[in-house]
Amino acid sequence: MEYSEIQKANMLVKVEFIKQNSVTTLNFSFKGTVGITCDRCTGDYDMPLEGKESMYLKHGEPDESTESLIVLPHGESEVDLTKYLNEFIIVALPSRRVPCELDKEKYKCDEETLKKLNDFAVEEEPEPPSDSNVWDELKKIKFNNN
Repeated sequence: MEYSEIQKANMLVKVEFIKQNSVTTLNFSFKGTVGITCDRCTGDYDMPLEGKESMYLKHGEPDESTESLIVLPHGESEVDLTKYLNEFIIVALPSRRVPCELDKEKYKCDEETLKKLNDFAVEEEPEPPSDSNVWDELKKIKFNNN
């Protein structure tokens, strides 16, 4: 997908359709790897990922669709599941993506990048001026103008 966070993936996806009277249950299972960028060193890695999700499908008014329910117009028999699968994979990704914390033997952070980032790191933040000092300075200006 053009504007997706996921630009590289190698996933095996299985979709099980369970037809009932008026609703079809879609059970998704996916397993594979997703290309991510390390939050620490910005290196590219293939992170293993797997998950299971379910959705429901029925015919009716498409305006009735929700996050877990796809409503197709009467007479339609095809549905594009691409965007739903993309969302399932994005939600399954960890919020903190530092692969070397998961498996230090398999994933190595880019030490050169880490050194460069540390060169730009600020050791201590300067203390912001207190509000009373600002007001004192403003009072001096006010009284000097009179």
